[in-house]
Amino acid sequence: MRTEPTVVAPFFKPRPSSSLHEAGRSLSSFHKTAMNYIEHLTSITTPCARFLRPGVLLSLLALAPLTSLDVAAQGSTVSYCNLVGLGGDNASVRGIRFKVDQNFTAVEVHVQGASAGLRTFDFELRRSDGYVAPLEATGTVMANLNGSPGVTPYQTVLIDFGQVISVSGLETFTLKALSIVGGTMYWEVAGINNIPCPDAEVTNENNTATPTMRTSAMGLRVLDNSGPTQVGAPYCAPAVANTTGNPANLRATGSDVTSANDLTLVAEDMPANQFGFFLTSMTQGNIPNPGGSQGILCLGGTIGRYVAPGQIQNGGAGGTFSLALNLTQTPAGPVFVSVNAGETWNFQAWFRDVGPAGQPWSNFTNGLSVSFL
Repeated sequence: MRTEPTVVAPFFKPRPSSSLHEAGRSLSSFHKTAMNYIEHLTSITTPCARFLRPGVLLSLLALAPLTSLDVAAQGSTVSYCNLVGLGGDNASVRGIRFKVDQNFTAVEVHVQGASAGLRTFDFELRRSDGYVAPLEATGTVMANLNGSPGVTPYQTVLIDFGQVISVSGLETFTLKALSIVGGTMYWEVAGINNIPCPDAEVTNENNTATPTMRTSAMGLRVLDNSGPTQVGAPYCAPAVANTTGNPANLRATGSDVTSANDLTLVAEDMPANQFGFFLTSMTQGNIPNPGGSQGILCLGGTIGRYVAPGQIQNGGAGGTFSLALNLTQTPAGPVFVSVNAGETWNFQAWFRDVGPAGQPWSNFTNGLSVSFL
């Protein structure tokens, strides 16, 4: 049973032509063009030559102005409302308010959609009791929801702030979702006036300085991912330094158990505001400067590319992006396969960079090998 059975019109005004809607259309167009290009070059022997030519795909990447983050990572838990709710409350008009006494980098929220499909939304984090104080962090999240709002617990979605949010003593923060694209989205809640987790609230309003408490945000987990447990083994490391002066790093969080289907790749230390995507193969390699890249391709054999809608990403100001993998839909050349227990898969991220004279460059993270159980 949902506590918010009707669709409530959001308080937020549509953005102008550069809005998230427009970005979504640009990304869709870019994806089709990039995939056509990849298909056209399938006869080329060098795996990277199919997508790393600076004059072609690098120029295409400039068409896709969408920043995205993805779902479900794990780290050190700062606080957790570890209870199952009774239903959902409309995320477009309700906000989340929580209290913590430790530094944190991300939160997990339990959300669901009124119908199945991809949801894209912006988030705003504030160090305040309300929703009008200066922003502490903002960004964009993508989540593929199964559309079962009458069934709890809801799906877990990670909101990564891309920085350490420092905390001194017990402090209050608010979080709201806006510009939700793809349909109605709900926070998982305990029920109106039911407050089993007083430090994890859903508020009646999400646009005032003094919002009133409505219920508890069930499943809300505040995380410190600044030092998460590593899943998998890095290799081909460190990567070739990019124009930040540092090598980009690839790590994974979650689980290497195939039945859990809970593995998230995180690429970090990349140049700000550049696009890229993840690659995978069951074969390791070492190919310097493929397709004109400044880095080393650490994969060989049949290489799969995570370039489906929503998977080509932008590192934003922090030079970081992540992707929660569906292990039953792992790209392997032109097909998708399931990862099986006992198999070892290797991963790497490729990303754009800009040379000192403004010329288009690209580079790679290190490789990461995951042996699945």
